[in-house]
Amino acid sequence: MSLDTFSEHACRGILDNHDICSIAMCRLSDTDAPLKLHHTSALLLLYCIAGDMEIRLNADRYSFHKNVMMICRPDDTIELSPVSECVFVCAIYSQKFLSSQFHYNEDFYPCMSRLANRGYMQLDTDSSRKLETIATCLVDSQELEACSSWAKGSIASSMKALLCLALYWFESSERQASTADEYNACRGKEIFNNFVRLITENCITERKVHFYASQLCITPKYLSRIVHEKSGKTASRLIKEAVLREINYLLKNTTLSIKEISNAMNFPNASFFCKYFKNEFGISPNRYRES
Repeated sequence: MSLDTFSEHACRGILDNHDICSIAMCRLSDTDAPLKLHHTSALLLLYCIAGDMEIRLNADRYSFHKNVMMICRPDDTIELSPVSECVFVCAIYSQKFLSSQFHYNEDFYPCMSRLANRGYMQLDTDSSRKLETIATCLVDSQELEACSSWAKGSIASSMKALLCLALYWFESSERQASTADEYNACRGKEIFNNFVRLITENCITERKVHFYASQLCITPKYLSRIVHEKSGKTASRLIKEAVLREINYLLKNTTLSIKEISNAMNFPNASFFCKYFKNEFGISPNRYRES
């Protein structure tokens, strides 16, 4: 199997647009200068066999290393900067090929839109093995194309199958991420609701975030993040607000003395209670009661 430099393959498949689709095993050396392709006019499917390089896709940068697959859409701007010698599969699909093969496919172009600057995926071991096997066979078949009509007839359909498989993996990953997001949203709502319930039940005696986190079997940091996402407030603030509501009720609706309210709300003493209240409202509990 021959090993092209990427520039040789890109010039044949993109700049000259000689073939409507082509595939090659390519190499970029760590001594090569960065290679930039402006608005390729073709779709590129890249898969790393070995080595490492940095890929800049439009405004975003990605680490391209073993088992990473990338799809670069037509009109993207791509810059390849090798970190170490990198061997990778490069499949090129012209717009003519995409139009002829996917013209009646209602899912293809919406999928292309969703891939904008997100066509990056680390494949698992099984998927990597499948892609490398298919790509290697395609490279071998293309090398036989000049002397075998049988090979020539199978390449276009096989290239389409390779792209469809890659898009299937991206969509599966997208669905899994969406499911995970939905689960996290439901889980976050459940944690927040349980936190509010626990505050109502325990704020008179428990005012530390750590207590509520331990009751929910999560870390204080995670609880604080969920509470902030759901309410825009800190967990400590919600606890304090619940305490203040209880104090407000006792001041406005009972005849308990300040000392009795202090004891009922589990403060160390009346002096501490008055200072706590004044820091929040700017006036003493007695003046608040009278207002």
